[in-house]
Amino acid sequence: MSLPPNIPILLNGRPVEQITAFLFHAGSNDDPERLLANQGKSFQGSIVLGMGFTFDDSNPDATPIAEMHRLIAENPKNAEVIFPYIGGEEVNSSPTHSHHRYVIDFFDRSEEECWQNYPDLMEIVKKKVKPERDKQKRDALRVRWWQYAEKRPGLKQAIAPLERVLVTNSQASTYLSFIFYQPNVVFANSLNVFPLQKNSDFTVLQSRIHEVFARFFSSSLEDRLRYNPSDSFETFPFPELTPPAPLNKGGLREEQITSPIPPLNKGGLGGGQPLNKGGLGEVQPLNKQGLGGGNPLTRGGLRRSNSRRLANNIMNTEPT
Repeated sequence: MSLPPNIPILLNGRPVEQITAFLFHAGSNDDPERLLANQGKSFQGSIVLGMGFTFDDSNPDATPIAEMHRLIAENPKNAEVIFPYIGGEEVNSSPTHSHHRYVIDFFDRSEEECWQNYPDLMEIVKKKVKPERDKQKRDALRVRWWQYAEKRPGLKQAIAPLERVLVTNSQASTYLSFIFYQPNVVFANSLNVFPLQKNSDFTVLQSRIHEVFARFFSSSLEDRLRYNPSDSFETFPFPELTPPAPLNKGGLREEQITSPIPPLNKGGLGGGQPLNKGGLGEVQPLNKQGLGGGNPLTRGGLRRSNSRRLANNIMNTEPT
């Protein structure tokens, strides 16, 4: 929309040439493009659609866990299709992320195969899941009542060879946090799952830079973030990490040996701030926040100049 030339365009009380869709004075109105490098590296957990699949002592719609142990003792084959069930509650509420629920997962097995190998489990699902599935409008949900509504075969294939994966909550959450978790479980649809197992991947995703990016482009509920991988992960440019140099016999990396060492100052310490009479380097006086001089910290823990520069860099604009 264009305004008459006599009406100024103001952003934060300052005149600007334009205001973009992202409320910046410059840059594009388009969303970031999804990157091929991030394709196939993020998944939503399975949509079970029927708590009758679960063993859970805290849910009356589920089957008691003691009954699960009895069924496995009577027919050890039942353990082939029973897995720990992990959702947002386990990820957000427990410091150890321990699980207290299990779930039956027949995946894509046929009804005939399931009745032949796991008849007791099929009886449970038929009794507790099928009545609700019969009310569904989608034919697939009614016909294949013993299978999940969304089985996530791509997720299962991606995480099968891994020892651990990264997980974060997909629901509205005050904090953005990622954890490593074992892949031999059923992840609920309340979780985003990433088939990444390197510490460097965790470091980047848990960084303040990625959180600012995610909060800018993802949606929110009130002031809580809803982390959407299509907006925050698939469009995020991961840094190129240089592999570390190999260790020598002394356990040091080559760059540690060849890096120049700053000359000693008069106090016998590495170069830097000159020592004062007390033998300490000069420091900046404390500000009102009790921190070294400079701009005050924002609520996110960044100095105002740094946070403004970071937001501008995200949009490929120069700092104002």
